Amino acid sequence: MNSEGVVDTYIIAVAGNPNVGKSTLFNLLTGSRQRVGNWPGKTIERKEGERIIDNVRLKFIDLPGTYSLSALSLEEIIARRFIVEAKPNVVVNIVDASNLERNLYLTLQILELTNNVVIALNMMDLATKKGIKIDVKKLSEILGVPVIPMVAIKGTGVEELIEAVLKVSKGEIACRSVKIDYGREIEAAIAEIIGMLVKSGVADELPYPLRWIALRLLEGDREIVKAIREINGDLIAKIEELKRNLSDALGDDVDVIIADKRYIFIEEIVKVAVEKSKVAELTITDKLDRIVLNRFLGLPILVGVFALSFIIVFSVNIGFPLNLLIPEIGEYNLASLISDYIFGYISEVASSYLISIGAPSWFVSLVSDGIIAGVGAVLSFYPLILTVFILFGLLEDCGYMARAAFIMDRVMRKFGLNGRAFMPLMLGYGCNIPSVTATRILHRWRDRLLSILLCSLIPCQARLAAFIIIVAATFGSFTAQVLVMLSLYVLSLVLLVFVGSLFNKVLFKEEPSSLIMELPPYHRPSLRVVLWHAEERSKHFILKAGTVILLVSVFMWILISWGPAGPAST
Repeated sequence: MNSEGVVDTYIIAVAGNPNVGKSTLFNLLTGSRQRVGNWPGKTIERKEGERIIDNVRLKFIDLPGTYSLSALSLEEIIARRFIVEAKPNVVVNIVDASNLERNLYLTLQILELTNNVVIALNMMDLATKKGIKIDVKKLSEILGVPVIPMVAIKGTGVEELIEAVLKVSKGEIACRSVKIDYGREIEAAIAEIIGMLVKSGVADELPYPLRWIALRLLEGDREIVKAIREINGDLIAKIEELKRNLSDALGDDVDVIIADKRYIFIEEIVKVAVEKSKVAELTITDKLDRIVLNRFLGLPILVGVFALSFIIVFSVNIGFPLNLLIPEIGEYNLASLISDYIFGYISEVASSYLISIGAPSWFVSLVSDGIIAGVGAVLSFYPLILTVFILFGLLEDCGYMARAAFIMDRVMRKFGLNGRAFMPLMLGYGCNIPSVTATRILHRWRDRLLSILLCSLIPCQARLAAFIIIVAATFGSFTAQVLVMLSLYVLSLVLLVFVGSLFNKVLFKEEPSSLIMELPPYHRPSLRVVLWHAEERSKHFILKAGTVILLVSVFMWILISWGPAGPAST
């Protein structure tokens, strides 16, 4: 993995629907060589990593998970802008083999933007269990790009995928474009719009393929319409008139007809390349959902799952199993082990060394009582935060978190939100910062703003630490401590419902948006992916909140140790 001697660097975009194993595959492709940030000017997370093979650097960019490139959400806009403006050498499109028909819609939209695509046909094991047999060679011939069968969670097919990516990047595999026939009338309209774009000079101002621009204009893409209106407003008026005439002639909205044509093309692909060898049976997911999504059992199960999660988190903080393993050091929980024992020892060693070299007493106190104590206080939060993110990651990766959103939809509507807002609010129990940024998954600004206002009422990890100190000092038995902690969380939930209902009636009087979301199949969580995400989120918290805590610790030391006449003598 040495970067010395690198000859070429290729940019690889990784795209796909949500819940197709994109995070798992991205981690397999990049390992620990990753960087996490935000897309420029956006709150949406951007992950990039690299892999060096035979003196060639492959730089992978993880695009936001989307179902299409229709610019209906910020994620879709980011994904398609990157494909067009950054011009990646290859787009790796991850497709769920067990839901091929649904996933190919995004594939076709990507192929309309670029030919350099490699399809990672993931979850082949799940497709086999469902009796689905895919002719990979035939699928590759129809789409004109390499198709690599994979089971990412087991690491199967990763090397073959990398080999295909390298060959496409180097031009050793020639990918061809796929052209869908949208019918005589629409094809004539596309040709006419392309002529308008070229004649008016607008074609030279936009980086997108002309046929793709014409299609997006016929589909009423707001971003493309806005971009062209700023260049030539008269042209948009002519295209709108053309679109109205076309709609009248066809007897339906043009965008609906275009979408239908794509799905007809997908159906033809599936007929040729896919064979179902047995009648679909009830899967484990179907059987579990009959219980988990039951109108009577769903909510009690959800309460039980999250209550158990908080009991586990609280157990880590009160000491189990640390109090059984190392009671001789007198520290009974991870937080005190880190802040008191480990950093207490470091503080003593640092103080002794500074005194031995003749450092002034105020400087010794600053280092030991201000800086080292502050760092210890920050890191004492780490076990707690890491545990929360691991538990939430397990629930999300196994598929239950999406069910929780579905179950909570009816409750969330009481205060003007849909079930999708449940996930950002739940993240607030880990930290309010990622909770606020996670509201980007909500499509309407009204829903985002209301969710952000309610996030401040969620007791985050910093407040949990305060709860623990007060409860541990007030109640002696473990049972009482757990019950009181659960009561505090229930009380915060009641307050959240009350304030949310008040905001909904006074500030936000519109109807909440409807909940439309995919329920992914249950599967065994990838521990590697869960731990990686938990580590990254915990590190983010430590760096952001830890900086403030450390500065406050030093500031408090100054207030305590520095008087009007200078440093205190004791």
